[in-house]
Amino acid sequence: MTDVQSNQGQGQPPQPANAPARTLRAWPTLDQLTKMVGLLVAVIGIWKYFYDHAAARENAAQARAIGYVESYAKEPLLGARQQLYTFWSTQPDLVNVLAEHSLSERQYAAMLTASVFRSDGDIAIREPLLLLDSFYSQISFCRASGLCDAAITDAYFCRVSKRNAVAYAPFYTRLAAVTGDTSIGAELQSYASLCQLN
Repeated sequence: MTDVQSNQGQGQPPQPANAPARTLRAWPTLDQLTKMVGLLVAVIGIWKYFYDHAAARENAAQARAIGYVESYAKEPLLGARQQLYTFWSTQPDLVNVLAEHSLSERQYAAMLTASVFRSDGDIAIREPLLLLDSFYSQISFCRASGLCDAAITDAYFCRVSKRNAVAYAPFYTRLAAVTGDTSIGAELQSYASLCQLN
């Protein structure tokens, strides 16, 4: 035979002499299949663990943020906010000037010094201001650390914190001067500058 070899005795068709030998592909054994399925299950399990862990962290952050929203509407913060509203209701001239004129921070502080601070009218609201400052300190930390859902805290607190930061900045400055604690009011300012209005 020239270039085709006969495989007659082996039950296979004749093949050219320089053709590569054919190998039969063996099917995976049951042991190999079991290992592949086990590996696939392990990969899916690891993915599910991390997915569930991320979902649990997100749910916990949302729950913390909602907890702060709820505490803002309960005592002692509700009482502190009521005291602050009562204070502003006793200052109609000041409220009218603020509503009708655009004042710089310096003009606003000078106006408070000439009216409220001269008669120590801010003494009655020092405790509510400290309580509000403590609350914003907690929210600021919770949001900045990622322990609270930023979208929820910002949606509920951002607008009011920006308004409070402007309205109470001179009060906190005076309170810091009286107590010597220069951090008073800093967290409210920090949160107000950090948060995003929607």
